[in-house]
Parts: sequence; structure tokens; C-alpha cells
Amino acid sequence: MSDTDIHDPTLTEHLSPSDAAAVDALFDAAMDPATISAAHRTLAEHAAALLRLLRAGDVPIDDALVDVTLARIARAAKAGPPVLSREDAAALDAWVLAGYDAKKTPHSLRARATCHQHLADRVCDVPLAPAAGDLIERTLARVQEENTSHALRMRFQPYAERRGLGVRLADVVSVAAVLLIGAAIVWPLLTSLRYQNRRAVCFGTMNTAGIGFSTYAGDYRDQLPVANTELSGPWWNTGVEGQSNSANLYGLVRTHYVKLAGLACPGNPGAAIGEADPDAVDWLSRGQVSFSYQIMYGPALSSWASGQPRVVLADRSPVVDVWVRGQPFFPLTNSRNHDDRGQHVLLTDGSAQWLRSPETAQGDNIWLPTYIEREFDRLTGRDRNRPRHPLTGTETPESGRDVFLGP
Repeated sequence: MSDTDIHDPTLTEHLSPSDAAAVDALFDAAMDPATISAAHRTLAEHAAALLRLLRAGDVPIDDALVDVTLARIARAAKAGPPVLSREDAAALDAWVLAGYDAKKTPHSLRARATCHQHLADRVCDVPLAPAAGDLIERTLARVQEENTSHALRMRFQPYAERRGLGVRLADVVSVAAVLLIGAAIVWPLLTSLRYQNRRAVCFGTMNTAGIGFSTYAGDYRDQLPVANTELSGPWWNTGVEGQSNSANLYGLVRTHYVKLAGLACPGNPGAAIGEADPDAVDWLSRGQVSFSYQIMYGPALSSWASGQPRVVLADRSPVVDVWVRGQPFFPLTNSRNHDDRGQHVLLTDGSAQWLRSPETAQGDNIWLPTYIEREFDRLTGRDRNRPRHPLTGTETPESGRDVFLGP
């Protein structure tokens, strides 16, 4: 090949058939051209000569190389760990809680959890290549030396090795001030991260519930789960037959469309999780219920995937606990599941959303039936933030379009 051929743009980066055959013969002969047949020997000798040019010899190990390694370790330590996105953090938590089995995580987080599992498998399967000479031992020795030196600098000397009064008061005050400042900075950050994590996991749970509703509605002609439609007492009496709207929601668990943990929000510390009792038809108490479901009593029951999407499920209503104690309540109060900042809601088209107020875009308060809202408007002139008197627990939706959730 001539020098002009090297710059010829028509040439490709692939070997010619004869060159490729010579390289294959060279590797088959363990890099010994003398044992190759005469047909490929000349080309194989050229290939062997080119490969020998790639040998740079052993890299000399000196103190400068060790110092550079330590400097890079220190720089990496100061850089801090990478931060996961909110969705990846939620998927990682769900994967850990599922016993490191991505198949047991909620469906909405399963794809990201599977990626976490694949990354963990790759890390565990990577073999370690041996380093030349004693570089590993010398590097580890220097790292250990630095760690020991740092630990000694941060440790108070024993009383017998110090002169005077031992630990000075100024030292104690300085350390206490550093701890207080660090706590003041770190604590709000940890609180915010914990809140964001709970909210992300709850959003995934709401999506899982939406899948259960869709499957149930597909099997029952777009009907929503209902245990009974006869109301014999306040519908907030969880666990009492004929007086519990939560028993209607529990129908998803009882008919195996959703697991018990699939209706548990991490923002509710009393939420029921684990395996459901096969004979149970409801939660044992109102504190175990994480979500408020459309009141399934009254003249017209709501249905799934028909007409304009509307709210059918939300984080637990904050007013029910006030109602049963006979105390005034605020109609615009947000759910306690997320520190009164808002609530997740599930619509009848299977989508989940975040509402900063219990009022929908159509002006419907999800905690109250429509006729109660109209009465409040008439008496207070649309002053929806004033405290109200409690309800009786026998109120029902005005129509199939009226969003009214409980308990």
C-alpha cells in the first residue's frame, strides 16, 4: 500500500480477506509466524511486527504515581456521592423493601427497580484485575496511614499525656457548636428527602391501585368495587357491616385485584400491610385505612371509564376524624398523609394526579357532597375557609357525578 493510499477516502477500515485470514492464522498459531503455512506467513509476519509495536513495557512505579492516586481518592471523597432522581430513589427503596426482587415491586416502579437490580448484578460479577508490582500494597498502606493520622488528629489525648487541665472548655464548646450547626443544616434536608420519598412511593401505590380498578372494571362491566349498597349507620364506622364505606374499597383486596400493601400509603403510620386475612372483608379500624374512596351509597353509583374523568380515590380525608369527634372542620384542609401539603388522587381514566387543594378544577370539594357545598355557599357567601359544624356520617353523593370520598 502506498502513502497516497493511506489518505484515500474510498478505503474502508476493514481488513482485506487475505489480511484477515493471515491475522486469524497468527492468533491460531499463538503469535508464532514460523508455524504458519507459506500462503499466509508473509502477511502474518507483518501483522506480528505491528502488534509488537503496541508493547509499551512495564510502567515504572514511583512515589509520584502513588501520590497522584491518593490525590484522586481525596478529590473523589470531597466531590460527594451522586444524587438519584426522585423516581429512581423511590424505585430503589421499593426494591430493597421487596427483598431485592424487582418482580415484587409496584408495577409503576418495576422498570426502574429492574435497572437497579441489573446494576447490582454487574457490580458483583466484575472480576478484579491484578495490578503490577506492589502498587496495591503501597497504595493501601498510604491510605491506611492517612486514615490513622486523621483519626489521631480528631481524638482527644488521654489525660495522662496532656498537661494542665486536660480537655479545655473552649474545645468542648467548639465541638458542640459544630454539631449544632451541622444538625441545623442537615435536619431540614433529611426531613425534605424523607417527605419526597414518602410522596413518591405513595404516588406509585396510587398507580398500582389504578391498575387494580381498571382490571376490576373490565371484569364487571365498568362497575366500581362495592360490598353493599344498604347503609344502616354512619359510613365511617370501619369494620362494622353495613356501616363502612371502606369495606367497598376492601373489595379490591378481597377479590385479589390488589394486595393489602397496594392500598397502604407510607404517610399513614398505622397503615395495614403484609398478607391479608383470607376471611377479612374490611380493615379492622379507620386508622389502618390510607385512602378515601367514593361513597358508594345513594341513588346513583359511580362507574369507571365513562364520560369525563373524575376523582374516585384520594389520600385519606382529614375531616372524618374531626367529624366523629363532633368538632368544627375546615372544608379546604389537605390530607394528613402528606403533612397537609396536598393529596394524590386517582381518576376514573386510571391516571393519578397531585392536588394542592381538595377542590377539583370543576370546583367540586372531594371531602363534601354537592348539596352540603351549596348550603355552605348560601350561608357563608363562598367563604370556604371558615370552620364548619360536623356532619352525621349518613350523607351520600347527590349524583353519579358528585365526588364525595370517605372515610
